[in-house]
Amino acid sequence: MPTIATVVPNEAFLIQVNQDYNICFDTVSVTVAGALPAGTVLKDAATASLAADTTVLGILAEAKAAGTQFCRVMTRGNPSLIDSTKLSVTSATLQAALEAKGMIYAR
Repeated sequence: MPTIATVVPNEAFLIQVNQDYNICFDTVSVTVAGALPAGTVLKDAATASLAADTTVLGILAEAKAAGTQFCRVMTRGNPSLIDSTKLSVTSATLQAALEAKGMIYAR
């Protein structure tokens, strides 16, 4: 008897995408020296965000090993719901910056 498997996107722990799934992600050369977990908010390709930041590049959709690495980064929503409890850092200023890109806090 055939087995049916449900495939869940890797990023499902973090986001709920509206309609076209791949439109939200770009492959970015992330140059932060250390390893970063999925859900890390990036200020730019070389810097993880702090709570006081007012601009963001996006959210890492996959874990990054130490050193420079090409990673999937959610750079825009369509709009998409974000589970803010899974983000590396959150604040009102980061929320505003992410929501300006169509990434809406669900919690």
